[in-house]
Amino acid sequence: MLPYQVTIAGLGELSQFSVANTDFVVSLLNPGHDARAEMRTIHAVPRREFRFHDTLDPGAVAPDRSIVGRLLALGEELDRNRPRRVLIHCHLGMSRSTATAAMLMAQAAPGREAEIPGTLLALRPQAWPNSRMIRDADDLLAAGGALVEAGEEIYRRAAVARPHRLQSLRGMGRAAEIPARI
Repeated sequence: MLPYQVTIAGLGELSQFSVANTDFVVSLLNPGHDARAEMRTIHAVPRREFRFHDTLDPGAVAPDRSIVGRLLALGEELDRNRPRRVLIHCHLGMSRSTATAAMLMAQAAPGREAEIPGTLLALRPQAWPNSRMIRDADDLLAAGGALVEAGEEIYRRAAVARPHRLQSLRGMGRAAEIPARI
């Protein structure tokens, strides 16, 4: 769905990547977190960094329309520059990074949002995209709810595949994303 190969990872996995297998890095990190040690193998790769918390609630530094807009502007830049391999990472490789990948897929292939759940879960089986980011991207891309529906389908599939994670998601304040019917 994207004109480049995308890999999604958490900070603990970054040592698996190098300058040789990554052309561009999108870093989605908590404000104030020092990730230099984790980034050492790909420190020379062109990178764009975004700092916000993985939260649904206002407060802290929540993802908002301006952050999502900047991520979509980066998507346009990546589309123009055509890197071969893009690494998108956040702390766990589960929420912010998968939301970013989903919105970039929707941006690159409008009208094909129904393909996003299968594509994203094949890339990152533990995907649980941040719903605030998905809603804002749906609105900014004028997707008419199709990206939100894709996000909800990801939640349904992930809840079935990994029901043990649901309790921890509730504990993280993410209960609103858990499908009522699985």
